[in-house]
Amino acid sequence: GIFAADGAQWKFHRKVAVRMFSKRLLEEGTAVALAKAQELIARLDSHAESGEPVDLQQCYFGFTMDTFCDIAFGKSLDSQQRSHEFARAFDRCQQLCNDRFRNPLFGLNRLVGTAAEREIKQTKQIMREFALDIIRGRRRSLAEGEQLGPDLISRFLESAKKLEAQGAANEETVLSD
Repeated sequence: GIFAADGAQWKFHRKVAVRMFSKRLLEEGTAVALAKAQELIARLDSHAESGEPVDLQQCYFGFTMDTFCDIAFGKSLDSQQRSHEFARAFDRCQQLCNDRFRNPLFGLNRLVGTAAEREIKQTKQIMREFALDIIRGRRRSLAEGEQLGPDLISRFLESAKKLEAQGAANEETVLSD
């Protein structure tokens, strides 16, 4: 929301986001990254002991995706061990978008709807659905009064709910005056 909004909506998202970033969030994110790094080290040690070759780029990509998804979504993809649809879509979309920057005619390609542009739409849809599924689940949990986790989505939803409640209370006060 904060990256794709303007005006009042941007201001609301910014207000929510500013409240989320704290020392506690940094500590929790660091703990997640450390745990994922330990998984990576164990995997690399295993390969070193067995003499099996290892794709370091895939190892680092899996580490990054697992860390990001855990901090942002509260969901572990286990990308260091197996391929995940969200991770594949993210990687491919990033690659295709990077290719756009080297193509001075990418606007025309977008207009015409080339295969690459169609693939960008497909990968974006996969990522969007993944995120929306998590958001829907967190909203259900929040509506049922469950305690949400420390992930960014949960924090954002809880903060947004508090701000909306404050806004409704302020609106009620103004109306009653």
